[in-house]
Amino acid sequence: MLSSRLRTVRVFGQAGPARSSVIANSSRLPHPRARLVLVASKNPVKVDAVDKALRQVFPELGIVVRGHAAPSGVPDQPHGDEETLAGARNRVAALSDIINAGGSGDGILDCDLVVAIEGGVGPAGLGQAGILECFAWVCAMDPHTGAESTARSASFALPQPLTDLLLGPQAMELGHADDAVFGRKRSGRGSGTIGRLSNGVLDRTEFHVHAVICALLPWLQPQLYGEAYGRFLNDCGEARQKQGHGHLQQQQQQWHSGVEMVAAGASASGGATAST
Repeated sequence: MLSSRLRTVRVFGQAGPARSSVIANSSRLPHPRARLVLVASKNPVKVDAVDKALRQVFPELGIVVRGHAAPSGVPDQPHGDEETLAGARNRVAALSDIINAGGSGDGILDCDLVVAIEGGVGPAGLGQAGILECFAWVCAMDPHTGAESTARSASFALPQPLTDLLLGPQAMELGHADDAVFGRKRSGRGSGTIGRLSNGVLDRTEFHVHAVICALLPWLQPQLYGEAYGRFLNDCGEARQKQGHGHLQQQQQQWHSGVEMVAAGASASGGATAST
């Protein structure tokens, strides 16, 4: 059963000037209403990672980020990309289903975006300094349009002492193995294994931030990815939605016209290319 308690992290908004490069490259309308983003977990590391990513991608928006428990439907320690990605998508789907069914009485009906981060381990790639690597999958979804995006984090090899506990008879979760090897407590809710191995240069929150940003790209550039991703940047009132769709279509037409002009120019020049 899903917990009905929401954890509010922070509200951020119009502190400082908006980045002109972001506004120039994506559809922007006035944003009178704060957006509610649910993170499908109450782990503060995951909630903070989503918060930081949103603050970087949408610096001019007022956004409320909350953590909400959601089932992953996979083992506590997922193994492999397929299982890990399924865990992230299952968490998002569980919250989206609640929202579309009328909510659970805790205010999540107003949610504009659901994001999940699922950490996993799997066979290390060629050249890695170990047989297991650690990574995460991110899934983001607009629960009202069904628009979905996923992204994989970077990965790093796990040292043998951790691998032995993960693959041995104990079949530990990485967080528990980390605690056992390094003598820590609840490391999965702190700097994580990457924090310990990097001597604090990179912690678990920052490790996730870039993957969350990659998953958010369609909402940053809806004129390139499609109208289903445009709702987040538009006020959700019917009038604003119509205006936003018209604005989005106009930008899409301008973009396609630009592509056609470039193609026509290339044809006129005989297809010659120049290297720089």
